[in-house]
Amino acid sequence: MKLARLAKLSLILLLLLPTLVMADSSSGEWLYVRMASPGNELDALDTTELLAISAVQKVEAAVPASAIAMNPDFATWQRVHILPGEDLDLAITNLQALPSVDIVERPPVRELCVLPGSGREITDLPNDPLAPFQWHLATVNAFAAWDEVGDAEGAIIAILDNGVDIDHPDLASIIWRNSAEANGQGGLDDDGNGFIDDIYGWDAYDQDGNPDAPGGVDSPGHGTHCSGIAAAISNNGIGVSGLGRGAKIMAVRIGEGRAISETVEGLVYAVVNGADIISMSFAGPLESVFERDVINFAVSQGTIVLAAAGNGVNGNGVQTLTYPAAYENVIGVAATDLENSIAGFSNYGWWVQAAAPGVDILSTSISSSGAPAYGYSTGTSMSTPLVAGLAALLKNVNPDITQAEFLARIQQGSQPVTNGNSMETPVGVIDAWRSVLPDRPVVAVNDWFVDDGDDHRLLAGETEDITFNMDLLGMDAESVHISLVPLSSYLTVSTLYDESNQSIGSFTPSFRVRALSNADQGDHPAVLLINADGWKDTLSVRIPVDPPWLTVESGDMIGTVSDYGALGFRDYLGNNTRAEGFRLNDDMLGLLFHGSLMIGDNDGVADNAYGSDGQNQHDFQVINDHHFTKIASVPGQEKWQCQFTDRFTPGLPVGVEVQQTVTSYEDGGNILYLDYAIRLVSGGPTNLYVGLFCDWDILNFWQNQVQYNSDLRLSYMSGQGYGSTARFAGIVARSDHTISGVRAIQSSQDLSDSDKLSIMQGGTNLAASSIQSDWANLIAVELEGVSSTT
Repeated sequence: MKLARLAKLSLILLLLLPTLVMADSSSGEWLYVRMASPGNELDALDTTELLAISAVQKVEAAVPASAIAMNPDFATWQRVHILPGEDLDLAITNLQALPSVDIVERPPVRELCVLPGSGREITDLPNDPLAPFQWHLATVNAFAAWDEVGDAEGAIIAILDNGVDIDHPDLASIIWRNSAEANGQGGLDDDGNGFIDDIYGWDAYDQDGNPDAPGGVDSPGHGTHCSGIAAAISNNGIGVSGLGRGAKIMAVRIGEGRAISETVEGLVYAVVNGADIISMSFAGPLESVFERDVINFAVSQGTIVLAAAGNGVNGNGVQTLTYPAAYENVIGVAATDLENSIAGFSNYGWWVQAAAPGVDILSTSISSSGAPAYGYSTGTSMSTPLVAGLAALLKNVNPDITQAEFLARIQQGSQPVTNGNSMETPVGVIDAWRSVLPDRPVVAVNDWFVDDGDDHRLLAGETEDITFNMDLLGMDAESVHISLVPLSSYLTVSTLYDESNQSIGSFTPSFRVRALSNADQGDHPAVLLINADGWKDTLSVRIPVDPPWLTVESGDMIGTVSDYGALGFRDYLGNNTRAEGFRLNDDMLGLLFHGSLMIGDNDGVADNAYGSDGQNQHDFQVINDHHFTKIASVPGQEKWQCQFTDRFTPGLPVGVEVQQTVTSYEDGGNILYLDYAIRLVSGGPTNLYVGLFCDWDILNFWQNQVQYNSDLRLSYMSGQGYGSTARFAGIVARSDHTISGVRAIQSSQDLSDSDKLSIMQGGTNLAASSIQSDWANLIAVELEGVSSTT
């Protein structure tokens, strides 16, 4: 068929984060708002706009100056309090409409992961210690581990929960203590960490220095129970023992009863004050941008972060992702029972990375009268601090242990479960002794890629190498045996890795993988079986076949393009996170969050641009059997082609079919060429407006500026990259078609279809801005006389 040629559009580098409202159902009376400008002072963030919203009661920094000093990006986050009785949804809408606002989200809703009614208080205490009643200690080989490493003295475990009884006789002497505040003057922030009188931790719920657990609420002893599991005093002649004996407990209260509402504040406090391990025994169904960002920062600082997988629905475990456990940088923990099986109530799935006893766990608690006590509880809430206690012991083995090494040690030291809901949950029960043994080989898996020397894609009918980047830690291994086992009937693997006398250091085992010709597009499950001198591990791997994106290199630039008209780092709608985005080879972070082709006529607009919640567009879909295919090219050049359409979208926004050609050059000057050819599904001729929209972020995204060079037909962004190096990224309209619209767009601005069409038709008067802010841009041309045949 003949296709009307569209403007050739060249990408020269890109970036950003989206305008986004995370849907949630919080009972809180405040919102988190990320501003498009930085600063430690409120006026520097121009929060006067926020205060002008009638529903807003007050605005304050979401994190203290001490956290901003560690990570300046936190300066953009504000906590916006809403007046009682105001419509929270309306307040979100009004705040999101402000040019200075990037993200608005409600505080993430989380709930404790203890089974209701499972708490049983012991009223007739025996005279001797209760450790023999702690069946979980024997199950995880705690006694042998203590013989090996002694204790976890020096490690700090932050228990983020509904409060901790800091005077409990089995906890009092191991509660973390802020000496600067203890020796300082009451009512002052003596150590300058942003928290006043935080001697024993922090109460983020009531905003004071008393993290003690209040009585008269549901599950009042939950945080106290978790603290005892992690590190209750051992060999003191009373009560119970914690696995991580000798560690300090940093008490951080972030909720009341079963409801957890101050997760972000608790995380910030723990990181700022030097917690080695963060234990979170709560879960919720939805993600939070702020929560995820703080967790990523915590891990970057060397903190080990753990969270409960959750207790399923009506007592039955499910594979549905829960948060924070399912974030990439969190170790999700499932519960096992007395038979070493995954407990029936425990959530499970490929995203769960550890398992530990969680049924009838005896620990410190609070009695119904509020007095110190001991009792049993059940849930993934109990499993999580047990793994935290093991992390504290491993800090004794290696004070600089990373989350990756910790995960490798506990997984390769674990014992198999007797059921395992499926290979999709390839975890075993933690074994503390096996995990802490210093003189043993440990294989840490970092990442993997399709190693074909070409497009790094596995397509249906292809056979390619999949290569893993791994590290052998601990000691040399006499033998390392690794196999990749597909769980999908559409994959086969014909090779394995079997090496004798493997030395400490990095290594890259490869596996020959074939995708059958009838393999479905999407992720196919597999497991990686590792055996280093008898130390075994099973890891879940999800292998994409014919992924809906293509990542190519052009000059020193890496760029990702989808087969349905979108560009950039992550496909939120498809939950795709493996794409590279757009970045320079030497840069850690991408320069483009998201971009999309836009096509409009006088009746509608078709695009795949993401905006605020409910505003995401997914109009274009790939045409069957027209995914990316490599086509003929000259030496030093690569060409890929695909076809997509909006004709499957209800309402038929425009009614077009698009052929997309992606061209890269080995010595391409960091330019990627995108050529589009368009025809109508039916009818015509008519005029179309066609543009490319890019949502940018060049490092300090709030300091970006957007420019337009009419002679070059170039709309571009400028900003400061790493090491104060300037970065430029932009779009060139290369064809002879008339430029119909160029616009600098605030990334916080929601765009309706009429807005998009207006911009594509609106000329170039608003094409640039020297104001430093968070920008996106769009450049469009007019195509005349497009029809279904020409």
